[in-house]
Amino acid sequence: MNILMLAPWLPTKRRPLANERLHQFARHLAKEHRLTLACATDHPNPFAAVSALRERFDDLEFAVVPNRWKRLWSVAHLAAGLSAEVAYFSSAALRTRIRDRVRSTPFDVAYVASTSMIPYAVDLAPAVPVVVDFGDLDSEWWRERSRRFSGLKAKVYETEAERLRTVEIMGARHATRCLVSTPQAAKLVTSFAPSAAVT
Repeated sequence: MNILMLAPWLPTKRRPLANERLHQFARHLAKEHRLTLACATDHPNPFAAVSALRERFDDLEFAVVPNRWKRLWSVAHLAAGLSAEVAYFSSAALRTRIRDRVRSTPFDVAYVASTSMIPYAVDLAPAVPVVVDFGDLDSEWWRERSRRFSGLKAKVYETEAERLRTVEIMGARHATRCLVSTPQAAKLVTSFAPSAAVT
């Protein structure tokens, strides 16, 4: 199978990814399938990380999102009613690369490894089936963080959780199959997308 995997990460010294669940899953898929990994990174000099990924994955599309202005861009999107995390990993360059690859490569499935990458999958041609891996749900991670703080910080985290939930709902409705890592996450996805096929 030709699989397009949409992921928002590159390995760094602080985050080698060797033990990360989604990275392990990508390595497993690459053993028996042709895997194209498409990702965005805020690393200012990503070439060492790209080289490390190329040792594991033959086919890689990536785009750099400049850290400084992207933070301001994300905050502006949060104020405008959108998700800051989704805005942070949004890249017109990556979107163009993915669109060009889909035109030239007949992908059998698009595997979405993070909520922040769902908009890229929604942009794909309807003929490409989409699998969204929610894990424990990114929105729940932000909601849990909001409970640890008070005041403005708690409000910002709670707001981001709500915005990410909106994106998760869109992803679940668009997906052919939703994957989760816990029974609790499965119940949550089913609660906001009753018709979704959840594994």
